[in-house]
Amino acid sequence: MGDRCVKDLKLVKLEFVREAVKSTLVAWFEWNDKAPEALRVVYRQVESVEIEMAPAGPVQLDEIEPHDRGCRHEIQLIGGSIVAVCAHLEAKWIPQHPKSVVDDTGTTMV
Repeated sequence: MGDRCVKDLKLVKLEFVREAVKSTLVAWFEWNDKAPEALRVVYRQVESVEIEMAPAGPVQLDEIEPHDRGCRHEIQLIGGSIVAVCAHLEAKWIPQHPKSVVDDTGTTMV
């Protein structure tokens, strides 16, 4: 597996932001001390979100499919899942500090 295998990632934070009529969901994933980066996935113009959570473990499946409203992104975790339907999806690797997530403006998010 490469340096950026999603199966090594754990979900650390979900943020919901209301923007006018549509919502934005931001999911943050980090490694277990394996790399200096975090993965930020931003879902814009969210149509639906399904979240099943127990104490969630690492990512097991990451699948993006076309949908009438844009795309459908399914993330299966050990102990949970996230399924989002949205008009736009953006995934970006962000430098991180130990025990925190840093966004692309340099703001540390714990």
